[in-house]
Amino acid sequence: MSASLNRLSARLKENMSQLRSYGEKIKQINMEINKKVFALSSLLQIGNLITTGTNLTEVFDLIVGKLSQLEQGGAAFLMFLEEKSGELIMRAQANIEREGINVKVRIKTSEGPLGKVFSNNKLLIIDAQKGQQLVDENLKKILQTKNIVVLPITSSGKVIAILGTGNNVANFLFTDDVIELIGVFAKQVAVAVENDMLMSKTEELNVRDKLTGLYNEGYIRNRLDEEIKRAISYQRPCSFIIFEVNNFQRYQRVFGEIDAQKALKKIAQTLKESTSEIDKAARFSDNQFAVLLPEKNKQQSLNLAENIKKEIERFASKKQTEPDTSVSLSMSAGISAVPIDGTTALELINKALNYIEQLKGKKAE
Repeated sequence: MSASLNRLSARLKENMSQLRSYGEKIKQINMEINKKVFALSSLLQIGNLITTGTNLTEVFDLIVGKLSQLEQGGAAFLMFLEEKSGELIMRAQANIEREGINVKVRIKTSEGPLGKVFSNNKLLIIDAQKGQQLVDENLKKILQTKNIVVLPITSSGKVIAILGTGNNVANFLFTDDVIELIGVFAKQVAVAVENDMLMSKTEELNVRDKLTGLYNEGYIRNRLDEEIKRAISYQRPCSFIIFEVNNFQRYQRVFGEIDAQKALKKIAQTLKESTSEIDKAARFSDNQFAVLLPEKNKQQSLNLAENIKKEIERFASKKQTEPDTSVSLSMSAGISAVPIDGTTALELINKALNYIEQLKGKKAE
């Protein structure tokens, strides 16, 4: 009887030990499941922001915030290359805003472990087993953590940024699964950047004339209304010019479509070169161009229009191959200004067009 009880007791102890072992395994599995659920939920949130065209700053803040919560809490950061200076500058961070650390952090791409992550396109791992000798002042200043992983972010085969995270857990190791997951967050940064670039290009195409590259009529009308409101509110000058290419249809018939398009492109280039950064030049119709001139009064705009006309007429003449026949392109300009010619885009446009019609009438006489 005693022996049977001892055997039963031993079995119970063994079963309890197995149950405890199973309990630990189940706990570990649950932790892994929760981690993956959190990661998946985070990636879905990030993806939703990207597809809805949310501001990049908000997307970056969410990515870095979620990354800082990924592995037992800690810190995270995102740095982008500033091409002009050749430095990496902080664009987003979580749990590292200490002593004014923010966008002020700047690191040369050729210096230190962080710079080498960028220049060599290789990840950096510092944990209980790897890379302890690589800790430098920049890393300490930014993360202030024992364990650090930093990944390069590439777009179109080129490194554009670095993404890092870290914690202060003792004897911590970054597993391959964790590195792979952080890599997914890095890819989300690249996707966000590429999506933003694509949207910007699409938006730019929607407001640009395909042939000349100038703004189109719809854009210039809307922008003119905005500039008129600003000029009235701040009592600043604002003018508008419409240029019409005379003899264009005849020029097109005589020399063909290709030469006619070349002439329009050359006119567009002249307008670009003759106007300032705050001015806006547009193709207004087949043979009309417009220039919006914030901060210029009517006399200043008249002087500019005369200079542009002379420059365009200087190159815009071409002789036909037949003797005694030539076709010359010339320009007519209609100028209007706020507030003497109107206080809406429609009023200023009509005023400029009417002036051109008056010029045609005088020539016909």
